[in-house]
Amino acid sequence: MTPNPLSASSSNDLRIRIAGEEALGAVHELVVACYGDRAEPIEWWKWWYFGCSERTSRFVIAESAGRVVGVQPVTTIWFSDSGARRLGVELTGAMVHPAWRGRGVFRSLVVRACEQARADGAALVVTMPNARSCPVFRRLGWSPMGRRSLFLRWPFAEDDRSEECDCRFEVVDKVDWALMADMGVDAEPALVRSPEWYSWRYGRHPSRPYSFVMATNSQGIATGCAVFTRKCHRGLDVLWLVDVLAASQTVGRRLVSRRTTGRFFPQSLVVATLGVGEKLSRQLVGMGFLRVPRLLSPKRLYALQYGLDEEIELPLDWNLPMGSWDGI
Repeated sequence: MTPNPLSASSSNDLRIRIAGEEALGAVHELVVACYGDRAEPIEWWKWWYFGCSERTSRFVIAESAGRVVGVQPVTTIWFSDSGARRLGVELTGAMVHPAWRGRGVFRSLVVRACEQARADGAALVVTMPNARSCPVFRRLGWSPMGRRSLFLRWPFAEDDRSEECDCRFEVVDKVDWALMADMGVDAEPALVRSPEWYSWRYGRHPSRPYSFVMATNSQGIATGCAVFTRKCHRGLDVLWLVDVLAASQTVGRRLVSRRTTGRFFPQSLVVATLGVGEKLSRQLVGMGFLRVPRLLSPKRLYALQYGLDEEIELPLDWNLPMGSWDGI
């Protein structure tokens, strides 16, 4: 008779190993067991972890009697800091079956993931844990990447003081991914985002549509792009600002100004975004967003990092817009 790993009374038979895309089906069974109807479909998991040729993902999985009872996805990334390009690893989507929680499975997965990242030559590992897992990371020696915050703005307000600029603003169906990469995030430290990255992130999502608001000057040259998507939260139509790229601060402010969002997305009652870092926070506040205090945020937000190379000093304040991390 095959033992039931979900009713095991001890962790003695637990096995931690590295797996690839061939384990996706078993991993997704765990996702459904943990999240039920709220689980992302397997197509999303395949897209997020195996859909970009410049990202290499693997699973650190915990098995018992042939069943996956825990998983920590591990994805290689490139980041830039002080002009240097370095290899890093991000940890996302970790979960442990409810019947196996409280037995040290999650900690074992994180430790094994860091060991694998070190073997791969990564300089550091980054993650954005929830309130439950954050204490585990901190006890293991992880440190903040910078403050991760929720930003909100009402789309309609009488006091819109965004500057005038010599640009035309319009929603477009197709985007030049190479152009977006050229406009890219200029403040460091940040993720390196190539044309392939932009194509994967905003052009190949299996289910979510994105809207691109482009700014073009009088010479017909593109000077900025803002990426939006809509999502209903508890009956409220929220417009998420996922990314904004601009040749100047003036263009950036106009791309996400109340007049722009109110014109193209009149059905959305609130505009929201997430971000990590004080530089990004100042930019968003300058665009009219309110930084929600941590105690008032509906979800506790954290961003942590762990150094693997003693010769490299950990960055103190990252610059990560929502699109660089969140899969929405």
